[in-house]
Amino acid sequence: MFFYTGLECYLLGIRTVEELATHYAKGALFENFVISEIMKNNYNQGNLQSLYFWRDRTGHEVDLLIDAGGSMYPFEIKAGQTFQARFFKNLDFFNKISGHDPDLSTIIYAGDQNQKRAKGKVRSWNNLPGSI
Repeated sequence: MFFYTGLECYLLGIRTVEELATHYAKGALFENFVISEIMKNNYNQGNLQSLYFWRDRTGHEVDLLIDAGGSMYPFEIKAGQTFQARFFKNLDFFNKISGHDPDLSTIIYAGDQNQKRAKGKVRSWNNLPGSI
């Protein structure tokens, strides 16, 4: 994991916003950026919460799980600028098998709208880290 995605982009040969917009690693770069911002915010505030990634053997995954002393907060991170209901697919699966409360689930995406949905929260990357 890189804590400076600018360096990561440089090492991948991405030099412009236009190149990033169509690059195969755009989603991974965005995910890395979001997680590193959450980590930096937590450490700067003295919150030493444990952060995890979850994936099962069939490919279901949750991008980020934050263990906050007895409560687990799952996050799915999407580089898309338009929210789509299918963004909840992996969170729905995780919540179903774990019995987890969907109200603790959050989608972080590259759009600008914050929403409360029946399946969880939708947060704009612009609100990081305040929305976490």
